[in-house]
Amino acid sequence: MSDADASEIWNIILSKFSPVTWDDIEEVEPDDIDLQMLKAIESDPDCHEFTKESDIHWE
Repeated sequence: MSDADASEIWNIILSKFSPVTWDDIEEVEPDDIDLQMLKAIESDPDCHEFTKESDIHWE
């Protein structure tokens, strides 16, 4: 695919879907689960370690 072809496809995508910005996203208050996760992030050192996706055993 040439750059011109890619640009044309990209312009089609942009014309079909309106651009979304951070301002378009509704801000909501965190629920209990969100608050528990935030607390764990702040207090549990294991939450500061990242795991590669390939090492996660998805069910």
